[in-house]
Parts: sequence; C-alpha cells; structure tokens
Amino acid sequence: MPQGQGLDFAGVVERVGRGVHQYAVGDEVFGAGKDCIADFCVAKVKSIAKEPPGVSFAVASTVATVGTTAASVFDGERIWSGSEVLVNGATGGIGMFATQMAVRRNAKVTAVVSDKGAALAEGYRDKGDATL
Repeated sequence: MPQGQGLDFAGVVERVGRGVHQYAVGDEVFGAGKDCIADFCVAKVKSIAKEPPGVSFAVASTVATVGTTAASVFDGERIWSGSEVLVNGATGGIGMFATQMAVRRNAKVTAVVSDKGAALAEGYRDKGDATL
C-alpha cells in the first residue's frame, strides 16, 4: 500500500510530457498505468500503444495486463509447430491470449474449458493450422 485500482486503460491523449514524440494530443491509445479507474490517468510511454483502427476503447482497455501476462508465458520458451501445449482456462482472460499465441505458433493445443466456452475455443482453430 498505497496501491490504487485499475491498471488497463484506453482513451484519447489529452497531454504529453516533455520529450514525448511518439504520441500527440488526440491519438487513440491503450495500455497500462496506475490508478486507471478515472477520467484521466498517467502512463509511461513504454506502457502504451496506439489503438489499432476498428478496435473499440472497451476492447482495447482489456488487452494490456492479460495480453502481456500471457505473452510472458512464451518468453524464452520454444513453442513452435508440433509442440504440445495445455491451456487450463482457455477462454478466460489470460487463457484466451495464451491459446491464440500457441495456435499462431502451430502448436498442438489442448484447451480446457467449460461447456459454455467450448464454442469459443473451437473458433481459435480458424486462427492457424494448429490442432485444437
């Protein structure tokens, strides 16, 4: 403590700090910061990215924490075509990203999901040549 709530955000740049040239007022961005349950938050340049066209603020604001957590699972790991990967909770926040990352690497993925999540997990099959 003290720790505020809210890590992920998406929105429009209102102001940039001295020396910041990657972003300008009006840019649509998403990322992670501190105390992001607010109308405004402050984030470090290395913790934000420009929002891709066609992605809503609601969707973009869910990516930073779960996406980077899932990506960290693959850091230094040799998961490629033919690798066997088990993802428990494959339709949860982190599991959804981890499953898609493994599928993109053409791994053989065993996705553990509830009955409700089965259809979503089956949809990952269309994202690569992996066996799911």
